[in-house]
Amino acid sequence: MRLSLALVGRRVAPLCLAVLVAGLSGCLTAEGTLDRDGTGTLTLAYKVPAGMTEPAVRALLEAPGVTVESISIAADRMVTAKLKITDLAGISKTKLLKDATVVQSAQGDDKTLTITYTNASSRGAADKSLPGPKIKITLPGPVTEANEKGVVEGSTVTWSFASLADWIGHDKWELVAHYRLPDAAGTAH
Repeated sequence: MRLSLALVGRRVAPLCLAVLVAGLSGCLTAEGTLDRDGTGTLTLAYKVPAGMTEPAVRALLEAPGVTVESISIAADRMVTAKLKITDLAGISKTKLLKDATVVQSAQGDDKTLTITYTNASSRGAADKSLPGPKIKITLPGPVTEANEKGVVEGSTVTWSFASLADWIGHDKWELVAHYRLPDAAGTAH
């Protein structure tokens, strides 16, 4: 999976983290690739508060099963972070994505990727003019179905949310994509 996000310092103050996470949902782009073996990559892009440093961002993203491959912070405070995921459960162990869980499951030849995100109840109202997050995942086989108006193109599904207010307006999101792995000949079954 690929996704993009960021923060500051070795020890992040809880208030600073809350401000960052509240602002992350809007203008957040996550692009992931899930490999056949359940590992993958995730690139996160989002804006961070002024003064945020690379070590602080790294501290928010590293966890068992999640390794930071690269981080860049642009002059406009836009962070791009590339992560290597060796354990999907590690995503929820990061400080930045602690409210998200990613699970891969199988029932026969049918595979499912489920991304669950729980919004903190204390976030309050959001500016309706701010865009919501965009999550794009490339799976190891053709996507057969996706919920929440996910746009399917072959093995890729993209969920886009028009406004941050819409995203925050739900206590919980469960994004589900069903797919099939191709056989040795490359045919999905």
